[in-house]
Amino acid sequence: MCYTCAMVIAPLARAERISLIDSLRGFALLGILLMNMPFFSGPYLLSDNPLILQETGLNYWCWWVVRVFFDGTMRGMFSMLFGAGTFLLISRLEQKNSGLLPADIYYRRLWWLMLFGLIDGYIILWPGDILLTYGITGLLFFPFRNLKTRGLLLFSAVFMVICSIQSTLHIQDAAKVRKEGMEVAARKAKHKSITPKQKASLETWTKLQNEQNLDTLRKKSDSLGVQYRRNDYVAQQKEISGVKVYLETKELFTTWIWESLAFFLFGLALFKAGILTGKKSPLFYVVMGALGYAVGATLRIQSTNFTYATAFDASRLIELEPVSLYQVSRIGMTLGHLSVLVLLYKTGVFSWVFKALANVGQMAFTNYLSQSLICTFLFFGYGFGLFGLLQRYQTYGVVVAIWVFQLIFSAIWMRYFLFGPLEWVWRSLTYWERQPILRAKR
Repeated sequence: MCYTCAMVIAPLARAERISLIDSLRGFALLGILLMNMPFFSGPYLLSDNPLILQETGLNYWCWWVVRVFFDGTMRGMFSMLFGAGTFLLISRLEQKNSGLLPADIYYRRLWWLMLFGLIDGYIILWPGDILLTYGITGLLFFPFRNLKTRGLLLFSAVFMVICSIQSTLHIQDAAKVRKEGMEVAARKAKHKSITPKQKASLETWTKLQNEQNLDTLRKKSDSLGVQYRRNDYVAQQKEISGVKVYLETKELFTTWIWESLAFFLFGLALFKAGILTGKKSPLFYVVMGALGYAVGATLRIQSTNFTYATAFDASRLIELEPVSLYQVSRIGMTLGHLSVLVLLYKTGVFSWVFKALANVGQMAFTNYLSQSLICTFLFFGYGFGLFGLLQRYQTYGVVVAIWVFQLIFSAIWMRYFLFGPLEWVWRSLTYWERQPILRAKR
């Protein structure tokens, strides 16, 4: 690459940032830790099933509040902002350069992002890494960038429907196993003959019942807790790699990519409509927030109560919730949170709060990976080995401590530097040229 070209395609300057988007990104990044913490701190089986340990009181309400108000919404907001931020990058490159150069820079940036995702998953050992998913999804996002708002909303809806169909089919499959298994069990109880196919159905149902038995789940969780606390780094890496292979095959290509792309496009639609940048009237955000919470909270509370009432048995859930409305509730809650934040931002009263969040948002890449580093070291056996030892409410105390640290660290760092440390590395690798990092002295 020529030096002239390298100067033309320099990264987005600090003055060109949209401060509201940085603040929203910071809020979402901190919020994501609420959802990730149960997976960092203990066996995945316990993360969304308080019945296994018979959690009550503060532990129960921590589970309920996080599930209703934050499950999927923080990642949804972060994905929306990723879509909007990606569009800002591409459009700026296309304004200053012609030909394939903008696409070259954009895809090079994504390849490095995917590499960092692999590092997060296989070296830092966080199985829930989202960077690889974003990198792969970003490859698909590029052709949609010039669509108008209506087209973006249409494609976003299509991908949301795909995800909802997947979830609904999962519920229906579990219900089918239950129905067929119980029918064969009833037939067998009456000493009637059963076919080999019916016998297989009964065995599948019996296996599912055993897997969902609370005592079985409790014993498995205890075993995982002991194992993760004892593992040295090599043993833990082997364990996590096995989990990652499953997540990055079945889950990645059947669900994660499509829901991420849906929110990328939805976020870009809101950006182009001026909603994400606070250009609409206060009344608009009041109405959007009220509608979002009315739909989202109603569905979330209903779904949470259904799930608890069926003892987290997916095979019984279809009796109360025949169609998965998770994505609908997720959009509603996300729009509700977004509206409240924009309204608070527009008042100017909490400018210091949004400034602090903007610092975190400008260093989102650094802060995301540092959350993985801190939590894996705190909870896995090669670090402090606290895995499975803290109660649910205590783990959220750790969340607050990490928030405080990242807010303070980000504020200090951004006072002296243009970018976060990993943002600087990412930019330098993308443009294959060492980027400036120190702020000019005043």
